[in-house]
Amino acid sequence: MVAQYSENAALGASIDAASRDGSPPTWAHGLENLEKGALLVAVEEDASSFWSHVVIFMLDHTPYGSTGIILNRTQSWTLAKHCPEVKHDNLYWSLLSEEVVGVGGPVGLDHSLDRSVIALTTKEQPGMTEEVIPGIYRVINLDQLAKLNAKLSGPGTLRPEDLSLFVGYSGWSPGQLQSEIDAGFWTLASASGTYVRDCMFKHVMDTIVEPTTGKRVPIDAHGFQAWASMRESLGM
Repeated sequence: MVAQYSENAALGASIDAASRDGSPPTWAHGLENLEKGALLVAVEEDASSFWSHVVIFMLDHTPYGSTGIILNRTQSWTLAKHCPEVKHDNLYWSLLSEEVVGVGGPVGLDHSLDRSVIALTTKEQPGMTEEVIPGIYRVINLDQLAKLNAKLSGPGTLRPEDLSLFVGYSGWSPGQLQSEIDAGFWTLASASGTYVRDCMFKHVMDTIVEPTTGKRVPIDAHGFQAWASMRESLGM
């Protein structure tokens, strides 16, 4: 537990330092009402539960239902392993195919590439992205982006390394998620784009080389450190 606390404290310290060096402010606090861009912080700590220690970023919340993606869970799978149909004749897709993907949720895992993969970025490309919260954008059509940016040139062009990829998503029918919140399954939070970027994107996608296989594997695949840091920021 001491080691885990030290890692969490170091993560929080790095975020605080980032906000002091002239970059946009970094913050996170509790939220009263569910909305697009909110964070769901799991109360569940049972490691046997799929939802234990997750932090979910809400992409949409409407009267017709809610969708979000888990920000802090990943695996050693690359996009190519999950979606063998990746088009290697396109340079953009070829580079994306080697990226490690996050686990966005249990829904849509059996869908085609264009329906199962969600891409988030901290950079805006007009016509290709839509804002979720200030500083965090969702790619509208990944295949169209790959075709447009195949030459990887031009100002404002989103490069493969600018994207965080997630396979699958988390979804709720109308009223279902609010019922879960009322039942105490989730804590609602709001955070700045820089917090989401530094505490979730960069930290969770960090990898190390596994000595026995030589493959790159996630440092915090289950997302415990990012989840604990989020709870600490909320005073939990």
